[in-house]
Amino acid sequence: MPQEMKFKNIFVNTKEEVKKTLTSLWTGVGSAQFQNNEYKVQITEAIENVFAPDNDTEKAEPLVQSMYKWEGLPQIQQQPAIDLVSPVWNKPFAPFKHQYKSWKSLLTDKKSIVVTTGTGSGKTECFMMPLIKDLGDNFQEGKVEALFLYPLNALMEDQKDRLSKYIVNSGKNLKFAVYNGNTLEMEELGKDV
Repeated sequence: MPQEMKFKNIFVNTKEEVKKTLTSLWTGVGSAQFQNNEYKVQITEAIENVFAPDNDTEKAEPLVQSMYKWEGLPQIQQQPAIDLVSPVWNKPFAPFKHQYKSWKSLLTDKKSIVVTTGTGSGKTECFMMPLIKDLGDNFQEGKVEALFLYPLNALMEDQKDRLSKYIVNSGKNLKFAVYNGNTLEMEELGKDV
C-alpha cells in the first residue's frame, strides 16, 4: 500500500527561511534598533498567513505550477522557420514564435535583438542558432567571428555543451574556445610543456 507523502518538514523549513530572509532584508534585523520593530512583526505575521492561512501544517501540500506555454507557430510558418536555421535545428518539434521572430530579425532583417522571456523558453536558441548558421554559411578559416560573454561560469558551461551540439548539427568545421578565470596564463602554459 503506497504511503502518503508528507510535506510538513519542507513546508516548515521553507517558511522559516523565507521569514528570516525577508525580515532581514526589509527590517535590518541585524541591527539592535530593529529587533522589536513592529514592521518585523507585521512581516512575520503576513508570511505566516501566506504560507498557511489555517495554520494546519499537517495538511501542507506542495504547490505545483506548470511552466508557461509559449506561443507556437502556425503550421504554415513552421517549415520556413526551421529552414531559416537548417541544419542547426534538429529538434522533433517546431520552434516557438519568439524564436522564429529572433531568427528572422537576425538573419533576414539583419537587426539586433533583445529577448526577454521565461526560463526554459529557448532564449539560447534565439541567438545561438542563427549565429551558428551565419558562421557556417560565411566561414573564414583562422578568424575570430564571434564572442560570447557570460556573467557566470555555470551558465557558460551549460551554453558550451549546447554550442558543441549545435556546431555538430551544422556540419561545419567551426571551433570555439573558453577563456575564464581558470584559463592558464601564457607563462603558465610554457612551464607545463
